[in-house]
Amino acid sequence: MRQLNNALSSKYSFAFVLLFLHFQVFSQQQSTIDSLEILIKKTRADTTKVRLMNDLAYEYYSSNPKRTIVLTESSVKMSYRLKSYKDYLYGLYVLGIGKSIVEGNEEAQKTAHLLIREANRLKFDFYKAQGHFLLAYTLRTESKDKESLENFKIALSLFKKEESLPNLANTYSQLAFTYSKMSSYNIAIKYYLLALKIFKQVKQIEGYKTTLNNLGETYSQIYAYDLALKQFKESAEIGKKINNQIWIASDYLSIASVLIATKKFDEAEKYVLKGLELFKSIPYEQGIAKSYNDLGKIYFGKKQTKKAISCFKRALEIDKKNKNQYHMIETYSNLGNTYQNLKQIDDAKIYYLKAKNISEEYNLAEQKRDVYKLLADLYAQSGNYKEGYFYSQKYQIIKDSIFDEIKSNQLITLQIEYDTEQKETENKLLKQRNKIQNLAIEKQHQSKKIILLILFSLIGISIVLYWLFRSKKIANKNLQDSKNVIDNKNVMLESTQQKLELSLHEKEILLKEIHHRVKNNLQLVNSLLSIQARGSNEKNNESDFLYKSQIRIQSMALIHETLYQSENLSTVDFQKYLLKLTKHLLVSFDSDRKNITININTNNIIIDIETVIPLGLIVTELVNNSLKHAFVENEGEINIDLQKKTGNLLELIIRDNGQGISEKAFEKQDTLGMQLVKDLVTQIDGTLAIENLNGAKFTIAFPSEKL
Repeated sequence: MRQLNNALSSKYSFAFVLLFLHFQVFSQQQSTIDSLEILIKKTRADTTKVRLMNDLAYEYYSSNPKRTIVLTESSVKMSYRLKSYKDYLYGLYVLGIGKSIVEGNEEAQKTAHLLIREANRLKFDFYKAQGHFLLAYTLRTESKDKESLENFKIALSLFKKEESLPNLANTYSQLAFTYSKMSSYNIAIKYYLLALKIFKQVKQIEGYKTTLNNLGETYSQIYAYDLALKQFKESAEIGKKINNQIWIASDYLSIASVLIATKKFDEAEKYVLKGLELFKSIPYEQGIAKSYNDLGKIYFGKKQTKKAISCFKRALEIDKKNKNQYHMIETYSNLGNTYQNLKQIDDAKIYYLKAKNISEEYNLAEQKRDVYKLLADLYAQSGNYKEGYFYSQKYQIIKDSIFDEIKSNQLITLQIEYDTEQKETENKLLKQRNKIQNLAIEKQHQSKKIILLILFSLIGISIVLYWLFRSKKIANKNLQDSKNVIDNKNVMLESTQQKLELSLHEKEILLKEIHHRVKNNLQLVNSLLSIQARGSNEKNNESDFLYKSQIRIQSMALIHETLYQSENLSTVDFQKYLLKLTKHLLVSFDSDRKNITININTNNIIIDIETVIPLGLIVTELVNNSLKHAFVENEGEINIDLQKKTGNLLELIIRDNGQGISEKAFEKQDTLGMQLVKDLVTQIDGTLAIENLNGAKFTIAFPSEKL
């Protein structure tokens, strides 16, 4: 689907907002429109005709939005009668776009609310997201920014659920635009850079271009003109490849905004007049209003005040009609500034106060700052120093708060970080390709690697034991040396000898505990291998046998790795352990070829060593089962959550959003892996619950007294 552009003004420049929720090739060529018109006349099938009408309506929105409304009003009725509900909802969305251009925000909002209700009733989350997006867009043009943000965030969550990357990127871009409008520039820039990254990933040139333009607008608002010019130039280069009047006009006004800010008025006027001509040909009222406002600023800069006032009032008339409060602040301020320059103080004060009231009503920090400065200067000029001082103080407070929060160096750093990240992403992609090739070679030697892994594990344990033995030997020697010194010292050194003896005792206990744990773990390894051997059949070859054994042994090895890296040798950071374990499972399963995400949240719960070993084996079995059987489309999500429950219980939940457990497997539950899970749950005095809920869900509850 294409883009809808809307204008929201700021102090120096003009950013056009993309409104699109489908990912199609951008085309406004007359040949496309003509082809669709011919197809509609020749098509007899009602459902096909409805889709063609919606597509044609969308093609018309930028050049003839009235035609968009006529076509979609007809297609909506037809698709509802035919029970073609996707076409029905899509038609409502395109109708809302047309109404936002021709009939204004109120009618567009009615259509957006209808789209949300119908999509909710018909259970289409994608079109529900479209409705919230359209509603958020129209609310923002009325400066209802908080309501706009709420609706954009709802749309964002729905698009994440639908995994629609182009729509996700566009929503990030719109959130950034809204935060920029609210003077939250750091947040805005972060969202813009995130949107640019996704647009580039999906090769969505339209979204990428508009986000560049809006990012340049944000840089202009903080006077970073070099950065702004960089974005506008890149946007202009892309714009040459796109034949769309609104896009071309927006580029003209963006370039003009920088020229106005740098007082190059004659050159700026040429660009604004070109943009105004295009906006009138569409017609696009908000673009026309912004063009007149920019012309007024140019004429004011050239000291042609009568022409400036005329342009500002024409812009104000259009803004009032469309309830564009945000734009009205700028226009009122411009009119007040012009009358003040003419020394018509009373007229200037009227317009400044109107701008002040709107900026305070919507709590727009930058706009309040600018209006307070204008009022302070006005009252000082008229001799009312008390009021002048009052507004001067308010101006200084807001100015300080804005610039304390926003540092130009931070903003430049964000841009550099974004450019660097793009290069790193390309390097990562190259490394991933090499990794896939290496994995193909490594599979041929998988059995040998498993055996070597076991041997290295035993060697590692031996090294630890030897290290402990050496530590004990050294400690004994140090103790003997200390005793020789103590003989030559006074009674005050006796406390040092006691500490050394206590340290020795602790090390001896630790050595015994290590011997005990290693013995238990080796016995557990032996049991696992025996169980796996008994459960093997003709279909389970040696590679599968060794693979499963490797996974289970590695889960225990990771526990000891986490343990000896910890200061406390009796408990394990379960979150850190699971991160290592699941990463190993993903690599072992060759999941680089799958788009599978594993999310872990253990709520900072620490678990003792005796409990974490069976829990680690349970997680290994269930996650490995999901990786192997759950995801038909080679993509999905696995969630692992550990949380405290009432009654001194802990609850471990492992779930995926795959195809779920088949009815046959659900009834039997007698596989070797499932039997092992049940035995391990029994070992920790726990209970196991299995259910199908948008995928497989395993709930293990066990007492926490052992912790």
